[in-house]
Amino acid sequence: MPDSPESDRRDRPTYTCSACGRRAAFPEPLDGSARCPSCGRVASWKTNAFDRQRLHFCPLCGCRDLYVQKDFPHSWGLAILLVGFLVSTLFWLYYHYVHALAVLVITAAIDAVLYLFIGDAVVCYRCGTQFRGLPAAADYGAWDIEIAERYRQERKRLARDAAGTSSGPRTGISA
Repeated sequence: MPDSPESDRRDRPTYTCSACGRRAAFPEPLDGSARCPSCGRVASWKTNAFDRQRLHFCPLCGCRDLYVQKDFPHSWGLAILLVGFLVSTLFWLYYHYVHALAVLVITAAIDAVLYLFIGDAVVCYRCGTQFRGLPAAADYGAWDIEIAERYRQERKRLARDAAGTSSGPRTGISA
């Protein structure tokens, strides 16, 4: 049975549109540009950035610093833990210690199951674009605060320069 276009779309790497935040799949063939299906913004990229096995650098901004994270909304994970904590606290308040501990164990089990079954996303430090569906996502390192801070400072410096303010040290003395 031939593959359907939908299965082809799921197997291709995706990126997050910088304008609307929606996911979009890289088109086949990789010709260097695509239009976001949600907002219509045209994204252009370097076609030599990845092959079928590995993403060598961010095709949108050219950054070589990439990291891997779980492809799961952080807010959902925090909500699961918060609900588990609140329910456990209510049981603890009414002296149902066994139930309170059971809720905590169940919450930890839900977290572990999600961790095992949720896929990975490769993220660019500079532009924050997330790439899903890459077969070798585990080859990238975890998030590093030193690298992230370097790019955060770069964004601040570029924003300050674009606004036309001085990038020199502030002394607190006005003339």
